[in-house]
Amino acid sequence: MIGLFKGLALTLRTYLTPAVTVQYPEERLPIPERQGFPNLKIDPESIDTQTREFRYNCNACGLCAKNCPNQVITVTRKDIDGGKQPDVYEIDVGGCMFCGICIEVCPFDGLFGSPLYEMAHPDNKALIYDKDMLTYRLEYPVLWGEKERKWQRKIKELRY
Repeated sequence: MIGLFKGLALTLRTYLTPAVTVQYPEERLPIPERQGFPNLKIDPESIDTQTREFRYNCNACGLCAKNCPNQVITVTRKDIDGGKQPDVYEIDVGGCMFCGICIEVCPFDGLFGSPLYEMAHPDNKALIYDKDMLTYRLEYPVLWGEKERKWQRKIKELRY
């Protein structure tokens, strides 16, 4: 008999506790930036507004690719004006588990976590992000407009 009352008390307590369920996708819980998708940082002092050229903080050392548990990062480097810059920098979004190890091991502060995490796509080719797609769009809106148009064309080509 005591067990019955204990069970009812537990049920009543649980019933009166507010639910933490979120009606996704209508509601979204805010996530910390560090838990989002890794993006390349641009050196703000290197942005030329007339030519729209810039340099990345990344020097393509490859530590992020070596430490990635899923091995989804591809990096090759090229020498530009005496400095090293990534020639190819790609991340396969389909295999990335958003662990943030690549961001932590970068000695040049070349990567950071963005608030982006909804990147599902039916085509696997569209899930491979190159260095242009990994340039964070909210910090550099001048560069983003042109890149978005290019990406939208690229996505349309991949879909059809």
